[in-house]
Amino acid sequence: MNNAKEVDALIEKWKAEGQSKTYIVWNTAMACVGWSYVYSAWGAECTPAERRKRYKMCPSHETIKTRCKAFDNGNCSGCQWFPDGERTRCYDCRGFTDWCIARIGFDLYGDTCSAQWNHKDNWKDKGEIANMPKDTLCCLFVYKGGKWTHTGLGYNAETVE
Repeated sequence: MNNAKEVDALIEKWKAEGQSKTYIVWNTAMACVGWSYVYSAWGAECTPAERRKRYKMCPSHETIKTRCKAFDNGNCSGCQWFPDGERTRCYDCRGFTDWCIARIGFDLYGDTCSAQWNHKDNWKDKGEIANMPKDTLCCLFVYKGGKWTHTGLGYNAETVE
């Protein structure tokens, strides 16, 4: 698993090489696979203090607390999200898509899946994934129970959530 410093360095390398925006966003997302899901997080480094902050805002999301071995004691040693003593970042789904896309200078509007989906300035087109042209990066949204419940990124029939 890459740590936050490694991913930041990769992003800068890809920019210096002149890689396309699609390449940068997709490969950034792929480089972050395995990082922690923390409800209401937007890409801050995963620390016990960050988790406590998010838990205070959203106490009904127990996994913010229960999936962190260091929530109370602050010792991240041995944590899967602290590989080799270096931090990863934490996100929820809409924070993840926003953070990845922001690496190319575009910030998604909306602080929920529904708000991101509904904001017209976020999207060039909307449609079904089956109709996506090859080599087109897209934000995926899951509609369930009458509302938008999850988002991720898609590219050439692969997804990162």
